[in-house]
Amino acid sequence: MAQHPLVDFELEVVPGFFQTPTDGNIIQPTGVALDSRGHIFIFNKGNRQLMEFDPQGNYIRSFGDGLFIDPHGLRIDAQDNIWTTDLETHTVLKLSPQGRVLLVIGQNKTSGLFDEVRKSVLFFKPADVGFRSNGDIYVADGYGNHRVVQLDKQGDFIRAWGEQGPEEGNFDNPHNIIVDRNRVYVADRNNKRVQVFDTDGKFVEAWTHLGKPWGLAISPERNLYMVDGDAEVIYKLNTEGQVLGKYAAGPGRGDGHLRAAHGIAAGPQEELYVTEVLNWRVQKFEQRWHLGDWERIITTNCAHHRHESAFAEVDGKFYAFGGRNTHAVDIYDPVTRTWSQGADSPLEMHHFQAVPYKGEIWVIGAFTGPYPKEEPIAFIHVYNPKMNTWRTAGRLPDGRHRGSGGLVLHNDKFYLLCGNELGHYTGHTTWFDEFDPATGEWRSLPDAPHTRDHFQAAIIDDKLYAAGGRNSSSKTNSVIDATFPETDVFDFKTNTWSTLPASGNIPTQRAGTTVVVDGPRLIVLGGESGTQVAAHSEVEALDVRSQNWTKLPPMLQGRHGTQAILYQGKVYLAGGSSDRGGGPEMKSIDCWTLK
Repeated sequence: MAQHPLVDFELEVVPGFFQTPTDGNIIQPTGVALDSRGHIFIFNKGNRQLMEFDPQGNYIRSFGDGLFIDPHGLRIDAQDNIWTTDLETHTVLKLSPQGRVLLVIGQNKTSGLFDEVRKSVLFFKPADVGFRSNGDIYVADGYGNHRVVQLDKQGDFIRAWGEQGPEEGNFDNPHNIIVDRNRVYVADRNNKRVQVFDTDGKFVEAWTHLGKPWGLAISPERNLYMVDGDAEVIYKLNTEGQVLGKYAAGPGRGDGHLRAAHGIAAGPQEELYVTEVLNWRVQKFEQRWHLGDWERIITTNCAHHRHESAFAEVDGKFYAFGGRNTHAVDIYDPVTRTWSQGADSPLEMHHFQAVPYKGEIWVIGAFTGPYPKEEPIAFIHVYNPKMNTWRTAGRLPDGRHRGSGGLVLHNDKFYLLCGNELGHYTGHTTWFDEFDPATGEWRSLPDAPHTRDHFQAAIIDDKLYAAGGRNSSSKTNSVIDATFPETDVFDFKTNTWSTLPASGNIPTQRAGTTVVVDGPRLIVLGGESGTQVAAHSEVEALDVRSQNWTKLPPMLQGRHGTQAILYQGKVYLAGGSSDRGGGPEMKSIDCWTLK
């Protein structure tokens, strides 16, 4: 199991965030959830309605009048459908984003296990509902039946497990439920544990170190949050149950305190929304995330999720672009901490190292298309931030098209190193090519000592350094694992390659890394490997004078498939994936002050 450092878990309340209407109020809220736009939905037990607010807390509407008697659980699925549970009607409802009833599971005011005549499931005070990516529905049939029910996307019964009891796989009020990938997490409230199952209901483990779980939520970056409404505590966890932080709110009516904290939801910047049944309110908490000299930046708005993407600085603005299934360009202003949008890229591009040059950002040697046979992009694409336009500036040399290589600028010329000819499938290269943007001409240079992809290169003192990376080959079923430690160096003065001695081997083998240069130090950050599911948070520096590596403070959260910016003594990271492989994609931005 990967070790995760305990990060200071600081939550700050946003006072008066929700602007309620003059003719309505939040009354005994039980559930809270966010849709894909960042709109917040609140489920009120007191007035038996749903309320919708925009991302700034402005009231939009109330709806659902006449549908509910005893509201309880609230979730929103990936299509923005709204799901509710009702303790009195014993039903689960699926509503369209507009609020129209699409599906009713269970029978109105009829409790039980299963209706043999109608061949349909029954519930007894269902508490919550969750969803699997294939559309399966999981219901925490909590207060009465003390079980979990799995149904298909039409609401037809698949299986159920559990009954009232303290044994593994049994429950005493399964109060909340979330599904993430191949795991089902159940807040087994009265047994004071979170039970974890696979998606077929097989018991995996129980977390008994967390108090009394009332509510569970998972963030877009796959952090778990749990609220204990007895102790009035919020926990931050990883998906393996390790505590990443604890916020002891304590009971009370003041800002930041809680009374019967019942439901919890996590927003795109890890902000939290917590319902309080006794205080008749929902509080918004912004998270101040620190680890040594690292911090998570709270921005006024959000960028797009992306990974296998680029991040580059021009004239004090940061440009995030590229990545799978996106053409979006996000522009970050470090002074105002705001994001804005630039002109979309002309095509999907990913697996490249972007390089700024003369006020523009150059993309040379990228992939496009789906895994595993991504195709190299033949043309050179250039983004001009001032004009907010894209142009082409030539082609890669015939017979040497590739992506996922390293790109650097030296003496007004670009140097493209290694990469693969056919995505993750095959075609490792040792090619090293020079491109002159003034003439548009290419020149082949001596091949590198090692094939290498999923890495980034850097220049220090007239030498190019390549550390990290792997030889991806889904053709031979070796993609994540094929990392290696050697560091290769090209000397522009002698036009020769060398490989550093063993002391120059990167300490933590990984690919999907990013690099920055700080004086004589080549700093390698993040990455992915076959040794752990979570992306690497390691930060390691090669001192090119001694040819030795040292460990530096780890990142707040592991990332791979992104690019770092060194600007005014600080390293910035945005996007990437927090697990090895294709997700979850990140949109947060972290900052590290170099010392």
